[in-house]
Formats: sequence, C-alpha cells, structure tokens
Amino acid sequence: RIRASAARNGEVEMDDGKSSLRERKKLETKRRILDVAVRLFQEQGFDNTSFEEVAEQADVSRATVFNYFPNKRELLRGLAADELEKLQEVAEQQLAEVDEAVSKIRLVMRQLVEDTLPYLNVTRYVIISSMLYPSPEAPTALGLGDVLHRLVVEAQERGEIRRELNPIDVVHAISGAYLAVFFEQASHSRL
Repeated sequence: RIRASAARNGEVEMDDGKSSLRERKKLETKRRILDVAVRLFQEQGFDNTSFEEVAEQADVSRATVFNYFPNKRELLRGLAADELEKLQEVAEQQLAEVDEAVSKIRLVMRQLVEDTLPYLNVTRYVIISSMLYPSPEAPTALGLGDVLHRLVVEAQERGEIRRELNPIDVVHAISGAYLAVFFEQASHSRL
C-alpha cells in the first residue's frame, strides 16, 4: 500500500512491516557513519579523528553526523551498541544449535573476542569511555550482561553451573576473563 503523502516524499509504506524508504536511507546513513568511524578510530585513534573526517569519508555533512551522534562519546556508544547488536544476532543464530548452556556462554564469549581483536584501538576507547563516563544506557555493559545473565541462569537450572553461586557474580567473573584477554592482547599491540 502506498499512501499519497508518503509517495510524494519518496517513501513507500508497506503493510507487511517493512520500513519505509526514508527509514532505510536513515539506517544506511547511520551504518555508513559507524563503518567510517570504526575504521578511522582504529587507524588514526579516537583523539586524532574529527567529526569532519568522519562526515567527509561517510559522504555526509558534519551536521548529519551530529544529528545521529551529538558528540564523539555518543559515537563511541553507537559503535558499541551496533557491535553488541551484531554479536547478539550472531549468538542467537548459533545458540539455537547448541544444547548445553555453558557451551552457549563459551560461544558468546568466543564471538565477542573474535569481534574485538581486529579492533583493539576502538574497543579500548569504548571500554575506557564507559569506565570514565558511566551511563545507565551503556550498551556494552547492559546488553552483554543481560545475555550472559540469561545463559548463566539457564546453566544453573540445567545443573551445569552450581545453583548456590550468585549469577551476577558468575557474569562478573566471565566478563573479567574477557577483559583480561582483551587487555593482554591490547598490551602487545600498537595502540
């Protein structure tokens, strides 16, 4: 179904739940900005990358970048949220094929490490920013913690992890192991 007003604006609104052309273009623009930002942050460093460079290489105006991300810290959060969303999609697809909850936890953590290692500089900035400027909306901590918490509780219900352990403590231990691997790798890489 095409509404007349939407059609005049170049948008197609469909009953099957698909997004309009305008929404798809917004998502494409945001995706381009994030892809350019992650590449520039990795290559040049966070402090050496300007909004102007991101805008130029994403082929958008500086104002467009600001519309999506009001400052560089929010751009980092956007990168973290995007990465977490990708991780959750991949994990959910792969988790459906795994029975043991502990194996699911290993799978999520392996995927996280594999996604992190190529972008040590960017991940370092995300982690440091989230520690220096904590936020309840911090996507990395909340999203990953929720996934791990759900899997730890499932493992406890199946008898794979002892029930008397506090699931939050287990999640913190698992997250700590990830951070140890990350910082070990980061210390041996050019940052």
